Amino acid sequence: MKHFVLLILLSALSRFVAGQVRGQSDTASPASARQLKEIIIRGAKPPVQSSITGTVVNVQSSMLSRGSSVLDVLERSPGVALDHRNNSISLNGRSGVTVMIDGKLVHMPEEELLSLLSGMSADNVEKIELMTAPPSRYDASGSAGMINIVMKKNKQLGTTGSLSLYGGYGWWEKGGASANIDHHGGRTDWYGSYSYQHDHTYGGFLAAGSSFNPAIGGPAGFVFHDTNSWVSNNHNLLAGLDRRLGRGWVAGASVSYSNSTTNSVTHNRGIYTIPADSVLLFNGVIHGHSHWDNLVASLTVDKDFGKGGKLGLGVDWLDYSNNRPSTVLGNFVDGHGELVGITNDSLFASANKGYSETKIGVGVIRADYSRELSKRWRLEAGVKEDHTQSRSGSGIESLIDGNWVVSAASMNAIRMREDIAAGYASIHGGLGEFATFDLGLRYEYSATRLDDAVTGAPIVRRRLGVLFPNLLLTRKAGEQGQWQLSFSRRITRPSYKDLSSFVSYNDPFSVFTGNPLLQPTITSNVKVGYSWKGYSAALLAGRDDAPIFRGALTTQPGSTLVYIRPENLSYQNNLGFELTLPFTIGNWWTMSYGFTGGWRQYEVRYTKIPIEKTWFGYSVNFQESFRLPARFSAELSGWYRGISYDVTNRDRGVGEVNLGVKKEWGKGSLQFTVTDLFRMMNFKTGIGAAGRDDFDTHAYISWDSESRRFPVLRLTYSRSFGVGPGTSAKAERAGEEKERIK
Repeated sequence: MKHFVLLILLSALSRFVAGQVRGQSDTASPASARQLKEIIIRGAKPPVQSSITGTVVNVQSSMLSRGSSVLDVLERSPGVALDHRNNSISLNGRSGVTVMIDGKLVHMPEEELLSLLSGMSADNVEKIELMTAPPSRYDASGSAGMINIVMKKNKQLGTTGSLSLYGGYGWWEKGGASANIDHHGGRTDWYGSYSYQHDHTYGGFLAAGSSFNPAIGGPAGFVFHDTNSWVSNNHNLLAGLDRRLGRGWVAGASVSYSNSTTNSVTHNRGIYTIPADSVLLFNGVIHGHSHWDNLVASLTVDKDFGKGGKLGLGVDWLDYSNNRPSTVLGNFVDGHGELVGITNDSLFASANKGYSETKIGVGVIRADYSRELSKRWRLEAGVKEDHTQSRSGSGIESLIDGNWVVSAASMNAIRMREDIAAGYASIHGGLGEFATFDLGLRYEYSATRLDDAVTGAPIVRRRLGVLFPNLLLTRKAGEQGQWQLSFSRRITRPSYKDLSSFVSYNDPFSVFTGNPLLQPTITSNVKVGYSWKGYSAALLAGRDDAPIFRGALTTQPGSTLVYIRPENLSYQNNLGFELTLPFTIGNWWTMSYGFTGGWRQYEVRYTKIPIEKTWFGYSVNFQESFRLPARFSAELSGWYRGISYDVTNRDRGVGEVNLGVKKEWGKGSLQFTVTDLFRMMNFKTGIGAAGRDDFDTHAYISWDSESRRFPVLRLTYSRSFGVGPGTSAKAERAGEEKERIK
């Protein structure tokens, strides 16, 4: 936090000096003033903008986006928090976030979703919409809101594109390339992009504490130290075509393909102190491999009837597969160096093999219709059907007396089928001269069934129908001010992995599993905001009924293992405040500061002793961009997230400061960036600080990202190209000037 205080003080001093310089420049000639004004008008979009549905992050307004992944950009966005330890995303302090790419839902497990985003180049992204109150035409899934990643597309006649190459180093090497091309013609548009990212990275984990260990039969102290290195290679490909057929008809097709391969090695060392002053020592090595493929194909047909009438039809198909085998080599010895006795079918074996395979198929069909009833009234309506089928299998084999023995308790084979039918209607209109409203109602009916893929025995049968009202209201306040009011109701459904009864290896004393009794989370949100000339402030209130916590430590009858599984909390209440403050000094310095915070309260009933916690959580972020002589530019950005609580855990504050310098010439640019300049990415957690779990666990955990050891350095070369009416010498010079201001 001290680094942020120092940066704010330096920023304030710089603004004062700039003010003196600006005061002297006020005496400049009228012609100079006109030139300066023209330059500002051609400037880039602000990095962050407020909207009635949430916040818009203009990705290309930040030079740090070059060479970064979409996940990197998200982590620097206001209100977004990434938990690298649990592979989860939260928005404004709440979990349950749905991710879309160009308005299409991404149907992937959360861990693989983060892997997808970490492999997507931000060079090909135009903006990211953080929607806390999406309109009724969007799916109701995602209790905290939706994140819509909008890819870049050419909107002017001609062909344009860009190429980007980067290399970097942190604890180990990084590299990648991306390219995109767009053609916008009279009747036909086509586009395509490709990106590749290689990342060799590191993570460190330290835990020390005590808990009641059923396998040992009493309290035990422990100290763990893990070091993890992994190498990932990600490919992303997108291609699409739109054709104007005449008489208002437009047909389109697109296909996107992503794959990721990750190999990891984890060294695990543990010391257990058990009753009678006995000591157990564990040394283990975990070799992991993960490979997934994701294919999405889409067909669309749109018809413009004229006089404000439009019809849109679409069909999407997703095919996803994942294979994740792993091998655990290790042994337990006592204080005398003797091996601990091993029984058949035991996780204490010197070698364990895990396997996990998943296949998901999703089909979506939708129809949307809109019509202008008058100059001030518009009607929208639509229907949608999602059909999902998945099949997964996992298990653990232990090496016992030279033979591989399958653990019957760990075997899992699940077949899932889910259908979600939805319909919505909304009306947009004006209330007098200065106010508008959007009132919508969406109904979703879901039918979910999980079966044992081997025996056919039913595991889960669930049917749920819910109404989701939505209200968006705006009113002008002067020429540039606006009041905003929104209300929405949303849902987070448990994933098939949450509901299935699988068992996967964590350590000899604990396993991961699912919870067939898990309930969906229903959320209600209210937001009141005011914006003026880019400045914005808002109050937010919300309640989550049955929020899902995915790291609960639980028992199971007849077993001495600790089962780590998802559980429902009773509720979580949120009362928050958002603030966005942009500043511009002359034509050489732009700033944006953001704050999100508020009071949060939750209640836990699944533990033996109920827990209720209330606290004030907050996050701040900033971005400062500088235009320097000789077509140089620089950017400084950062974020900090304060103390937070999660069931029995307390997470200490964490943050990051990033720096970038860029040189431009012609249509090319070279930039150097430093991620986590002050090596602040260290996550510290106190288990038992907010309450007691069923094992009376009290522990201190410290997790280091790669940049904790050494900042991540990247050097990126980018070049744009274009052919068409927009590439005259005058237009090219104007475009270069705009890029300079960016």
